Amino acid sequence: MRIVGGFLKGLIALGMIAAVIIFGVWVWKATEAVNPIKQNTCTGSQTFTIKPNQTVQEVSDALAAAGLVDNSFFFRARLKLLNAETKLQAGTFVLACNQDYDAIINRLITPNDIAAVHFTVIEGWRLEQIAETLGSSAIVSPTHFLEATTTYTGAVNYINGSDVLAAAGIPHDHGLEGFLFPDTYDAKQDTSGDSTDAVIQVMLNGFEDRLSSLSDSGMAGVISDAAKLKVDNKPANLYEVITLASIVQREAAVESEMPEIAQIYWNRMIPGKLGPGVPMYLDADPTLQYALGKPGAWWPQITDTSFTNPYNTYNNELLPPGPIANPGLAAIRATLHPSGNDYLYFVAKCDGSGQHYFAKTLEEQSINQAKCQGR
Repeated sequence: MRIVGGFLKGLIALGMIAAVIIFGVWVWKATEAVNPIKQNTCTGSQTFTIKPNQTVQEVSDALAAAGLVDNSFFFRARLKLLNAETKLQAGTFVLACNQDYDAIINRLITPNDIAAVHFTVIEGWRLEQIAETLGSSAIVSPTHFLEATTTYTGAVNYINGSDVLAAAGIPHDHGLEGFLFPDTYDAKQDTSGDSTDAVIQVMLNGFEDRLSSLSDSGMAGVISDAAKLKVDNKPANLYEVITLASIVQREAAVESEMPEIAQIYWNRMIPGKLGPGVPMYLDADPTLQYALGKPGAWWPQITDTSFTNPYNTYNNELLPPGPIANPGLAAIRATLHPSGNDYLYFVAKCDGSGQHYFAKTLEEQSINQAKCQGR
């Protein structure tokens, strides 16, 4: 009887262990099944705050209420299985609405002092586009971002905090347009949920780091190379180089043509190069687009070149007042080291290649323009 009793007790114990395992597997599978987020309750990203001493139940319920997880119970079960219940950090986090449970948990157990926001800025975007894109992902406050970047008052602390920017020649009525280097970044997330300052600083650091790579002498060599270029027979400064690079970025669809287009613009700023008494107009369409851009159409089609605006390079000589976008490294390199050609004009080909015809005279330009007729 003792043998039978022991055997029965063993069976019961094994049964209980099996039940626990089955329940664990069920919870695991259940949480795996509900990992996708309900897209109809949460879109883009949201800021989410865990308060000090907040319970796991309260955090899970708040995540569910925000639409960031499907089910509070299953989220708690997943926390328990990952032994993460006691690891949740107090603070404010930016959570994307398409993350699964494990990604959310990993984010919420990462202390904010090392947490980062991941973002990408495209070459040729203007400040408003950056604000819109990063604002839609709750990475920055668009209002705060534009206040800090579009005016000298907002940008002065960044400028004064950088030897490069302080010496770049940024006028006192302009901000950071052109100097936020387009790239993919990780920036430290602010505990308030607004990482504007960190985003701006990391992009300015990117600008200095990448520009320094253009010369064996680092930034000093870049400044020296800029001074070898001329605007109306005067040495160019870094601000003028970045201003022209932003135009080249918007104008050149093919990277290999950037040095050619940059040289054409430098040529057009040589007194008398276009002809005796001919104004040194750049005739750059992207500067007009910058002047006319608005939400929903930051780079509109140009139908009139006669309107009055400081950025209209069809009736204002030399460079516009400042950069029109944030150029990438290829455009900046091409502007610092143009091709050396003697062209003065270019016009887009009509074959969809994004390439251009180049010309030294108006007659050649007219011939090139005629090549598109009848297509």
